[in-house]
Amino acid sequence: TPQQEVQLVSKITYAEYPREELNRYNSKGNFYYDEIDQRIKSNVANSAEQLPPVYYFRNDLDTLQLAKEKDSVHYFKLDIDKLELRGDFSEWFVRYPGRKELREVETGLEIRIFDKTEKQREHVLSTLRLLELSYTEEWLTPAAEN
Repeated sequence: TPQQEVQLVSKITYAEYPREELNRYNSKGNFYYDEIDQRIKSNVANSAEQLPPVYYFRNDLDTLQLAKEKDSVHYFKLDIDKLELRGDFSEWFVRYPGRKELREVETGLEIRIFDKTEKQREHVLSTLRLLELSYTEEWLTPAAEN
């Protein structure tokens, strides 16, 4: 049976980028605006306990249970040196419209961006070049990890 993941999702949709609402939610955790379905979403978590503490926003958000299909989720991984990071990267990362993870690893930071097409991947890499960040990249599926 597939594992479950959870995500907070706004009950209402936003036709325009909801800067004020995102600022409010991001004071409690990591949220992004999904331009496709026009909703604010948290990063996906492995359990409800790992979701951001949003007690005061509980009437504005739904908790979704997501099936975790380990073999079908593709993502690409970027390794970036922590010493190179500046505020412009942080702003881009928080505003990035899609599922992402940021992990601290021995060599720096590991960024995983999930379920992206080749065109979207090129856009991310172009942005990193504009921000003058050096990185290494690889496409992975969770089954390919050690």
